Amino acid sequence: MLEVKYGDDKLSDFVRFISIGRGISSESDVTTQENSSDGEEILYVRRKAKSITATFRVKKSIDKVVARRELARILSVTETKVLTFNDEPNIYYNAIPSGAIAYNDDGYFWEGTVTFLVPDGIAHRTNRSVLNFQNSGGVYGTLTKNSDGSIDGTVINNGTKPAFMRATITNNKETGFLGLINSTGVFQMGQPEEGDGVTYQQSETLINATKQADFDALPYSTKVNAVGIAMANVGTVGWKSDGLRMLTPGTAVSGKGWRGHTKVFKVPADSNGEIGANKAQCDFNLLAWAGAMGQTGIFQIAFLDASGNLIASYLVYKNDTKGNQAHIRMTSSLGIYFETTFETNNGESNQKSPNKAFNSKTGGAWMRKNGSQVQWYYNGSIKTQNVPALQDVKIDTVEISMGAAAASTKFITNLSLRKFSFTKMYVDKWKDVPNRYGAGSQIVVDSEYDSVTVDTRFALSDKITGSDFLKLPVGESTIQLVQSAWNTTAPELELSWEELIL
Repeated sequence: MLEVKYGDDKLSDFVRFISIGRGISSESDVTTQENSSDGEEILYVRRKAKSITATFRVKKSIDKVVARRELARILSVTETKVLTFNDEPNIYYNAIPSGAIAYNDDGYFWEGTVTFLVPDGIAHRTNRSVLNFQNSGGVYGTLTKNSDGSIDGTVINNGTKPAFMRATITNNKETGFLGLINSTGVFQMGQPEEGDGVTYQQSETLINATKQADFDALPYSTKVNAVGIAMANVGTVGWKSDGLRMLTPGTAVSGKGWRGHTKVFKVPADSNGEIGANKAQCDFNLLAWAGAMGQTGIFQIAFLDASGNLIASYLVYKNDTKGNQAHIRMTSSLGIYFETTFETNNGESNQKSPNKAFNSKTGGAWMRKNGSQVQWYYNGSIKTQNVPALQDVKIDTVEISMGAAAASTKFITNLSLRKFSFTKMYVDKWKDVPNRYGAGSQIVVDSEYDSVTVDTRFALSDKITGSDFLKLPVGESTIQLVQSAWNTTAPELELSWEELIL
C-alpha cells in the first residue's frame, strides 16, 4: 500500500491513494528569439515549478467526517513541508497544496484530489552525500593533500541537477586565507596578503665580557704585531683584580715603540646564521689611572674586516715618561680622525685637569659602525666620520691590545678593561603572529544558505567581495582548496551535499 507523509502527519492513515501523478520532470520554459535565417535561437531555458496530483479515497475504517477534518488540518498550511512517498524511500519534495482540494461525498464513496506545488521543481535525497579523507576513493570521489598545503578533489554528484555544497574545513595549521575553486566559480574568505608573521629588526649582543672567564675565553692574536699601532705581540694579557690587564710586557723588539699583546674576538654568526657585522657597536669600560708620574701604557680596540684591514680603532696611550699626560686617538680606514689629551689621574676634584672619562667611578665609552658612518664616544661627546668606502664592509674581528712603551720599565698602575661587549645592530628578526583562522578552527561554507561560520560564529563578512558560493555540477567534477601561500600544511576537508533529482 502506498504511504504518503506530509510534514509530521501520515495522510495514508486516513485515506488510500488511488493514483499519484508525479510526472517525468518539471516543465521547461524555453525563451527564444527569431534568427535572421530560418528557425529561432534559444536564449535561455528555465525550469518551472513541479505539480504532484494525488487522487485518494477515504478508508472504510475511518469516520468520514473525522477524515475530512483531519485532511483540512494537515493540508491548510502557509509554507512548504516535506512530502514523501514510500515507493521512493530516500526522496522527499518541498511541497505545498495548491488550488482547491476536490472532495466528493456521495454517501457511497468519499473521494478527492489534491495538487501539491513543488516550487523548486525538484526532488531531494533524504541522506546527504559525504566526501572526506576517510572515504576518499569511494563512490563520492577522491581528495588528495598536496605538499604546498592545497587539496585537489574529484567529486561525483549522482543527482540530475547541480547540488548545493557544504564545505567543512578544519585547520591543521593557522592560516589567513581560504579559497575553494571549481567550474561554477571561486569562493574566497580572509585576507590573501596576510602573513604568517612580521619581520622586524633588533640588536643582538654577541659578547658581553664582565668576568674573568669571559676574557680568558678570548684567544691571543697570532699576528706578530698589533694592527694599527707599532706594538709587538710579545707579552701576556689576562684577568687581574678588576679586569683585563697587561700581565707582562715582554721583551722590546727593535723598531717597535710598544710591547704587550692582543686578545681577539671573532664576530660569531647572529641568530640568522650571518657572520660579520656591517652595523655594530662595541661598548667598553676602561680604567686609565697612573699611580705615579712617568708611567706608560697603551690600550686599543680595533675593528678589522675579514682580510685583517683596519676599519676603525679607539686608542688610549701614554708615552709621557715624565708627566701624567695621555692621548686619545680615533682612527678610521682613512687615517686619524680626532685626537685629544687627558691627565691620567683618578678624577679627583683637586686636580687641575680631572680625568672624568676613565677614572675608577666612570670609564664608559664606545665605538660604532653604521654602514659608512663611524662614531666614537668620549667623555659625553660623540665624534662622527663618514667613510663611503666602508658602506658595505663588515666587521669580522675585534682586537683588544694592551702594552707599555718599549723603552720604559714603568707601566701604568691601573690600565684595566673592566667590561667589553659587542652588539650587532639591525638584525632581521621574524615573529609569529596569530592568524585569522587558528589551528584547530573549523570553517563551514554552506552554499544552500549562503552562510559562513567560523567555530559556529557567523562570519559572512569574511567572504571576499565578488566571491561565489559554489555548486557541484552533475556527474564528475574537480574542486581545489587553497590557503595562505606560506601554509604548506593542508587542512582536513569534508564536502557534503544533498542530491537533487529533476
